[in-house]
Amino acid sequence: MASHLSEQSDSSRRQHGNLTEEICQLTETDQSMSSRNGDSRGVRQLASRISDLHGRLQDHEAEPPQVISASASCRCSRSRGQGA
Repeated sequence: MASHLSEQSDSSRRQHGNLTEEICQLTETDQSMSSRNGDSRGVRQLASRISDLHGRLQDHEAEPPQVISASASCRCSRSRGQGA
């Protein structure tokens, strides 16, 4: 059980890291385009990337908090003498 929780926790940290990196990249792109008065194609690409990121954020937030619920379940079964 602990190994499984560790893997889920690592996966969640990777997702957060990837999402944070994408937000930083989008911010840099936006700042660069603002200073150059970005062209319409660039603006459309940026809007598309932001829309994609928004969808991934929603998907991530919609996922059940498996690590937390599994950890609580593990603690509950231990308190009843059913787990190790």
